[in-house]
This record gives sequence, C-alpha cells and structure tokens, in this order.
Amino acid sequence: MTLDYHVISTLVEDKPGVLQKVAGMFNRRGFNIDSITVGKSEVEGQSRMVITVHADEKGLEQVTKQLNKLIDVIKIKDITQTAVKRELCLVKVAVPNAKARAEIMQYTNIFRAHILDVSEQTLMVELTGDKEKINAFISLKNSPYWPYSYVKGSIKMTILENVLKDNKEFVENFEGEEMSHHAAKKLAILTCMDCRLIDFFEPALGLKRGDAKIVRNAGNSIVGEDAIRSIGAALYNLGAEEVMVVGHTECGMAGADAEALKEKMLARGIKEEDIAKYDLAEWIGGFESEEENVKDVCEKIKNHPLIPDVPVHGLIIDIVTGELKVLVDGY
Repeated sequence: MTLDYHVISTLVEDKPGVLQKVAGMFNRRGFNIDSITVGKSEVEGQSRMVITVHADEKGLEQVTKQLNKLIDVIKIKDITQTAVKRELCLVKVAVPNAKARAEIMQYTNIFRAHILDVSEQTLMVELTGDKEKINAFISLKNSPYWPYSYVKGSIKMTILENVLKDNKEFVENFEGEEMSHHAAKKLAILTCMDCRLIDFFEPALGLKRGDAKIVRNAGNSIVGEDAIRSIGAALYNLGAEEVMVVGHTECGMAGADAEALKEKMLARGIKEEDIAKYDLAEWIGGFESEEENVKDVCEKIKNHPLIPDVPVHGLIIDIVTGELKVLVDGY
C-alpha cells in the first residue's frame, strides 16, 4: 500500500489539553505523526496546528472525520499542494579545539545556518531549509566532529502565512508616501491576470505606481458587468481619460474547454445540479484567438451605453519579449 505525504492545517480552540486530544486521536487510529507545529492563529482564542502524516486517501478521510468529531476542532484543511515547507534543525557539534571550531563555523556559513550557543567543547547550530538541505548539513561525514547530536522539526507555512511574512519584511523596508488616487497618465487598462505578467507588464508599458488604473481578469474579457463597472469608475471618478485593452500571447484562456472545466469542478466537490445552472462556456469567457478577443472587447467597451466617448485602444503583448503590437488605434 502506498502512503502519501499529507500536510493538514487544523484550526482549534486555544485551550489546555487540545494538543493531547489531537495527538491521542492519531495514536488510537494507528497513524504516526511525522511532525506537528502549533501556534497562535490570526484569530484571538484560536490556535493553528499544522500536522504532517503519511496516509492513503482512505486513511486521510478517516483522520479528517475523527478530527471533526473533536469539540475543540474548528476547521480542517488539507494544504499538501499549497503549503510552503521548511524544516528546522538544531545541531550540537563537538569542537575540541580551535581548528574544529573554525571548520564548523565555515560549514555554518556555507549553509546559512546560525550559531545559537557556544561552550568550551560544543556549538549549537540552528538551520532552516528544505529536507535536502538539512540532510546534507547533518551528513557531513568527512568531519570527525559531526554531529554530536541533533533534533529536527518541521515548519509548515500556509500560502497566507507566507504572504504575511513577506509583507512584514516589505513594510519594514518600504518608505511610504502619500499619493493621489487619480491615474497620473490618465489611463485605464484592462488586461489579463496571468502570473507571468507580474513585474513584467508595467515596466513593458513604462508604468510606475500611480500611473494607471489596471483591471485584471481571466483573459482580459468582458463577462457580465464587473470589468465595465471598473472601467467606468476609472473614467468618471479616478482621472482616466483613455482605455487600453491589453491581451498577451499564449493566453491560458484561449481554447478554454467547458467540458474539461466541468470535470475539474466535479472533482473539486461542486454539485452537478449547481453546474447545470450555468452556461460554462459563457461563464468562463474563453476564446479561440487572443488578438480577436482584444478587438471584440474593445468593441464591447465602446458600444456599452454607460461608457462615454473616449479613445479605446487594443494591444497585445508578447509574453516572452514584452513587445507591444497595436490591434486597435482608438484615435
């Protein structure tokens, strides 16, 4: 039987004895916890346990059901696919002489570890990283001093926790400034949400913070009124005087398959009767040609009864080179 590695995030009441109850449940069901990390959550009175365990799908389902029965458990989520994984290792190393101390400190620098404690005969080293990095550090067999003893633990961060960590570092190093909420270049842009456009799209168009109002969605499309609403807000209230629709090559929405989408929805637990209420092809807003989609969206914007008579331009950007091609000159 193949046992898969799972990371389970469990939100629990912040009370004494909850950890013991959760660990006891795993023990009664015969599952070995690889690691468990517990800490205060972003909600007062609640803690988050991040548990790693090896189990097949049936076993994972059983564990989840049993955890849900515990009165102190609030929410459970399998974050195996989205968790950012790091291990923490504390290594106690023998340093009987100055040469040994210098060697260990050299290894510490190479692995970007930290020395936590120093005594006459030992060093305590802290190391964080992925499993391969940790194992490489503690398996340096060529040194006669390595290791004296060590203990490993796991640090598992959810996507949200990782974002908040990065945000804290950003805020500490960022010098804020007061800015107008009006677009400095008087431009409203509708473009795609493709992740490849991050740190790529704005520089390619010569845009800086505060220059333009940018609306992003899947395939820079007009589905319903939301994109139109945002463009209208930019034109009427936020200083924009012209509109650009900017698509890109190799767009993931080109050739979107409604049937394949339906299968993915069903696999993620969406009920078939709920799916049947929607025309998925229209809902997802797919198209065959990136360039034709840009032209079509420009027409929808220009012809919308609530959009004033302003220039609406259509362009496409090469996702590799950043080169722009004008498809619709709105002047």
